[in-house]
Amino acid sequence: MRVAFDDMKTQPQYEKAIRMSANAGIRDFSNYLLYNFKDQPIDLYNRLKINVDLCEELNVSIYSFPMKFHPITGEYSHNRDFIGEHWNRKYIRAVQAVMNSTKGKIGKGYTFFYKAFGKTETDFYDLLEMPETFILYRLFFEWLGDKKNHEASTANWRNVFNDCMETLNEQDKATVLNVIHKNKFTPEIQYQFSNPKITQLLEFYTNYRNDIITEGTELYKLKQEYESDPNNYKKRGKRN
Repeated sequence: MRVAFDDMKTQPQYEKAIRMSANAGIRDFSNYLLYNFKDQPIDLYNRLKINVDLCEELNVSIYSFPMKFHPITGEYSHNRDFIGEHWNRKYIRAVQAVMNSTKGKIGKGYTFFYKAFGKTETDFYDLLEMPETFILYRLFFEWLGDKKNHEASTANWRNVFNDCMETLNEQDKATVLNVIHKNKFTPEIQYQFSNPKITQLLEFYTNYRNDIITEGTELYKLKQEYESDPNNYKKRGKRN
């Protein structure tokens, strides 16, 4: 059964509809969750979380399909360039990267949801800022930190990112976030800054994209080592 869940304002009506349907014996549901319109990014997280909570409480299955908003009229009607007022290109690509690994849908189960989108709203925003390659190869880059203490690890990126957010002045912080949110990274952009902290942070976004798939590079070899361990293979469920 498909039940609409358009925004957080409709939450009471939506939950009432799910509960009534579950009481009537309906166990399987699906819905599309629109994002990139007038919503805040955190609204997507909360709507997904509500569905996971309802699955757990009512012992039903709700499959959620996040759907990016595009205008059907006006200047953006013939391309995919529209960005909602509270969104940016980096956040949209982050959601798409997560959905790539989940085959476009989110089902029941806290373990799956927490790994995909985070246990808290803070975790979710951490994910949105994370370099895209680190999202696509999530377990591998976490393994680089846990097992290899490698500089190209999720843990190291997070330390550098948080350090910048805590120590940069407001102007520099706004500037570097603007670069990240535009989601266009080149060495020229990275090295235009004199502050070494900013240069170090942007290196996580401009590097590693090709290294991980280019035979002979250090990251390529480490990826082969990671994939050769049967324990890692089982953990990632045949994904990276």
